[in-house]
Amino acid sequence: MEYDRKERGVEFLLQKYETKQPGEINGKTDKKMKIWRLKQKIRYADTVMDRLNMKGIQREQVYHLLKDVPDLKALCRKCADEKIIAVISFYVKFCTTPKVALSDYNKYTVCREHDMSLEMYSRVVTNLAKHFQSHMPLSAVRYV
Repeated sequence: MEYDRKERGVEFLLQKYETKQPGEINGKTDKKMKIWRLKQKIRYADTVMDRLNMKGIQREQVYHLLKDVPDLKALCRKCADEKIIAVISFYVKFCTTPKVALSDYNKYTVCREHDMSLEMYSRVVTNLAKHFQSHMPLSAVRYV
């Protein structure tokens, strides 16, 4: 797509700066790859949540946690992403369903398949809390 020098306008500049310039980091493919990885994590989370029988708000909470934590490995270095997603899903189910006890995690086949233990669960949840404490701004507390 060649432009006449006199008629070059905004379209030319948009096309020029959308492409990689010499010495510039290729950011286009990185962004696409991050989006693809996030979709892959959400797709796997959907299968886990289907098996845990999670609906509505619970699903939205898991999606929010997956989107807000960019690096799942920061939550548990020794664990695979699938294990961390299973732990996050069980955490949301445990927090939002009053009948689910934390000690009942072995009743779910998803937790047994991923060899989930209370130690791994506590590690992921603790690191998730640390992540939100360090990345959320503090707001003033008003006493009335």
